[in-house]
Amino acid sequence: MTTHDTAAVHPRVEHLQSIVQPIGRAPTLFRINGIGPTLLGSLRYPYVEPYYIAMQFFTFAFIPLFPLGFYLVKHDGGNSYYFIGRLRYADLKGFAGPEGMRALWLSLLKHPSVWLGLAVMTFIAYGIVVG
Repeated sequence: MTTHDTAAVHPRVEHLQSIVQPIGRAPTLFRINGIGPTLLGSLRYPYVEPYYIAMQFFTFAFIPLFPLGFYLVKHDGGNSYYFIGRLRYADLKGFAGPEGMRALWLSLLKHPSVWLGLAVMTFIAYGIVVG
């Protein structure tokens, strides 16, 4: 995210720039059979497009178990991302507010892999109960 000297910068962009922590390299995003870290969820603001805030989660059977971090990223198509930096949870919560945090967590439900994981776990549980 760069600013231009001639253009006025949205105050929220300045706030976001102040809380993003630089990272040395992109975090690991590698799942095998639905197990491992991946990016899920997104929080988008029009004044920082094409960048958005995403959560890195550890998943098991495609189900997100716990967040590993929050990042400002740009999706470069397919499975390619450009990572701008990391956000601490407290800073992100202060920036996004309660509505933004709720939207970020609810955005997990938009990912087909989450629903696939829930379906797999339902079938396993059904097999254990019925079988």
